[in-house]
Amino acid sequence: MRRTFLRGKCMLLLLSVLLTGCGKPTAGSARESERFTARSIVLGCYSESGILYEKDGILCFVDYATGEDVVLCTKPNCAHIPYSAVNNPDPYCDAALPWDAFIETMIYGDKLYALVTNFDSTFVYEKGVSESEWKKLAEIPYSYYQTVKWIACNDQIYYVANQYERQEGTLELENAIFLAYVDLTDGTYGSFTDFDEDIGTIIILYVDEKNLYYEMDYKLDVAVPEDKGWVYRMDLDTRESEPVFRVEENKRFAAMYGEDLYYFENGDLHRVDDGGTDTCIYRGTEIYPDAEIASSGIIVSYYDKDTGDYTIIYVDYESGMIQEIERPKSEGPIVDIVGENALVFGDVMQVIRLTDFLAGKDNYIAQHEIP
Repeated sequence: MRRTFLRGKCMLLLLSVLLTGCGKPTAGSARESERFTARSIVLGCYSESGILYEKDGILCFVDYATGEDVVLCTKPNCAHIPYSAVNNPDPYCDAALPWDAFIETMIYGDKLYALVTNFDSTFVYEKGVSESEWKKLAEIPYSYYQTVKWIACNDQIYYVANQYERQEGTLELENAIFLAYVDLTDGTYGSFTDFDEDIGTIIILYVDEKNLYYEMDYKLDVAVPEDKGWVYRMDLDTRESEPVFRVEENKRFAAMYGEDLYYFENGDLHRVDDGGTDTCIYRGTEIYPDAEIASSGIIVSYYDKDTGDYTIIYVDYESGMIQEIERPKSEGPIVDIVGENALVFGDVMQVIRLTDFLAGKDNYIAQHEIP
């Protein structure tokens, strides 16, 4: 059964870090740029200036400019003791998170944000980086899905939300997930997809200048509908979605550039042009390679379990040229691309300019040990 989730309003400023990119003029810039960031729930909040992460209830920041890993607290001689409902209910440290519920932390300009959920609703708090007091901004009447990536672009944040319901006559809660948004300019929020308890997963894949791509699958114990396992392209202007790729057992979506579609079949990378011609452009060595999307092309990491090394290929959209890079396992594959930087996950998380990475250089501008 499908139901539409009604849109609401709140005074909400969320997520997102100011990065150079693709869309509209910003103050102090003579060229076009855009607010764009990606937050991985697992690894942290990445911006073009640094990484925000939480360690034992304390917020920390890796500054790319200096390479320093610092606690976000300005108080002198602070011991940085985390919040504890029993032992430290009113923490002195600026960087201490004053909650012990489910929390996600974010940074936007010079503001820090915390999203605290009790599953029925989500509370959004804000404070300046150098301030001690968290201020409550809003309460949203649903939770967020904690195992997926958040993406913000064009002053919108896109994420997967959770809505819990108690079925009549039962004590069990059932949840339904849907693709949700928050408008950073006026605080409005709502849903892009139907509120449907039969949906098993929604995964936001990536955002480009005009579109958001996401994959939606239904639960295994429901009747398989016609649209099971599709990747959708949503027009960010009209907010209308269309299916662009059917996910099959050995076929996985990689990217789209204009009307050219890229996908993996048993690890081989294919391109289907706007005329429908399907061409295998690279023979892979792994069935499920990792792929990351840059504005100019696709970066794919193939892992060789025999040698323990990675073969990384870069496919340029415009020229069609394929560049191949070999890297030892200790240096790792790309796990994310944010702005002009590549994040490489080896023995530690390292940040390097994407151009340097593709040139085989080791000019790392920062590194971060995963807590």
